[in-house]
Amino acid sequence: MFSYYFTLEEANKTLEGLTEEMAGLQELQLEYRELLASRLRFKQESFISAAAKEEELFVLEAGIDFLEFQSRMLIKQLEKQSIFVKSIDQGLVDFPARMDGTPVLLCWKQGETEIAHYHGVFETYRKRKKVNYIDD
Repeated sequence: MFSYYFTLEEANKTLEGLTEEMAGLQELQLEYRELLASRLRFKQESFISAAAKEEELFVLEAGIDFLEFQSRMLIKQLEKQSIFVKSIDQGLVDFPARMDGTPVLLCWKQGETEIAHYHGVFETYRKRKKVNYIDD
């Protein structure tokens, strides 16, 4: 089902770097939202000449596209390591693991000092349970 399965120890070792990467993704998302809001305000301004408006819109949209590209690349890098971002806003990340030979997802939320929960592959964060052990 997954190309790699983490042990609890392996997943916990990634958290220091992952905390920084999630903060970076959240900053990119904030900038993205700010540029979207700027673009909307700019489109609503009627006193700007059409030529100036077109040029400024191009710059804003290029910035939006670039931020989206950066975010996608960071997420792809994590996915190549079998680390799955579930929510940038909430800082939710899943790691494939096995429990009694069954695939599960270790679940980490930004701010937690270690991974202490898991949920089934087809379940969500709200269904997470306390980790007792993970197959090695």
